[in-house]
Amino acid sequence: MKLLKNKIFWGFVVSSIGVILGYIFLYPVQFHLCTADFTTMAFDNSCLASSSLIGIKLFYPFLALALIFLILFLTPRAVSSWRKFAMWYIPVVGLLVAFSGPGDAGWAIGPTYQQYIQAVSMIYVVISLIIIGWPILKRKEH
Repeated sequence: MKLLKNKIFWGFVVSSIGVILGYIFLYPVQFHLCTADFTTMAFDNSCLASSSLIGIKLFYPFLALALIFLILFLTPRAVSSWRKFAMWYIPVVGLLVAFSGPGDAGWAIGPTYQQYIQAVSMIYVVISLIIIGWPILKRKEH
């Protein structure tokens, strides 16, 4: 029962659900959310575009969260130092992801929207790993 009271565990569960939902939206034809006929090459382009946008917004950020929550679950001493970082980073990135979208496709300069979301997620993972690993490395030095 102690596991069910653990906020890190529930964070992992919720973020895992977000990963699964994001994956489903990234591949809407395979999960029968959108129609596609590969023999006639007829696709529901509006459904595919909106589903993939939702999938990108859910899959990569929640994958990063799930990874960090799993690491925090295994190393609970680092939770307090990580929490200070997460309290401002997660809401800011959540707002950026929620209210941003793919830009005009007329310019081929710069990263794609998917690469932007992946980069923001990777920055979160790297900073989180540094914050989690720092106290562990300090204890091994002494």
